[in-house]
Amino acid sequence: MSYHGRKLSHYTPAGYSQLISTAEVKKFCIQCLEKVGAQSKHAKALSDVLVAGDYRGHYSHGLNRLAVGTNPITLAAPGKVPEDHFVLDMATSAVALGKIEMSRRRGIEIPKGWGADTDGKTSVDPNLVVTKGGLMPLGGEEENSGYKGYGLGMLVEILCGIITDAAFGPNVRRWLSTDKPANLGQSFLAIDPKAFAPGFEQRLSEYVNIMRNLPPVDSQKPVVVPGDFEREHMKECDELGGIPYPPVLIESLNRLADQLKVDKMKIIKIL
Repeated sequence: MSYHGRKLSHYTPAGYSQLISTAEVKKFCIQCLEKVGAQSKHAKALSDVLVAGDYRGHYSHGLNRLAVGTNPITLAAPGKVPEDHFVLDMATSAVALGKIEMSRRRGIEIPKGWGADTDGKTSVDPNLVVTKGGLMPLGGEEENSGYKGYGLGMLVEILCGIITDAAFGPNVRRWLSTDKPANLGQSFLAIDPKAFAPGFEQRLSEYVNIMRNLPPVDSQKPVVVPGDFEREHMKECDELGGIPYPPVLIESLNRLADQLKVDKMKIIKIL
């Protein structure tokens, strides 16, 4: 059942036309990782994570992979049925760095408020933002409440970098650097809802469906909750029999295959 009556074309960026099977993408990732020295079990685990991002429709987290970085925060909570599970995974920056990298590869400008230049001023040049600048906090500039995203980013840094004695703030290496370990800290909190009151799953299902049934501004774009987009994208990928990618990314990965001397991914069909 489709939650919102939308098709993959609504979720997938324009030009993502080359369909590759999930198994083929995972195999390619594993081969590349093993070629650069990763143990097989680690290569498989990482490939599962990378492909999961693309499968769910978050291409900036998958095969694309500053003072304050993305500093993501996430919450997963169970509803009464799987369709009502709440799954939020978001950067506390305006966007994930991978989205800017995708724009750089496609040769297009990024929206104002996504990234900053070396002076901290907003920039629409993705190459400058990726190589020398940085990410803007959630909200963008101060007049758009960017200070709230800045505060959230620091909150995550305290819980992940400071508390774990890992690298934090500007001490975290830039993502394109490979001269030293990333040394990123992470924090996980597990909460048992039953320790507070029974009926959590039922109440959560009621809540998410209240939100879904709110009248939308655009009748063609119903209100959704975190997790809906991903569930719909996975369903459509299953129906297609693979994951769609843009030609520019496939070309880049083909060059990587030549460099590492591994098999190139086989395209199922052009959409």
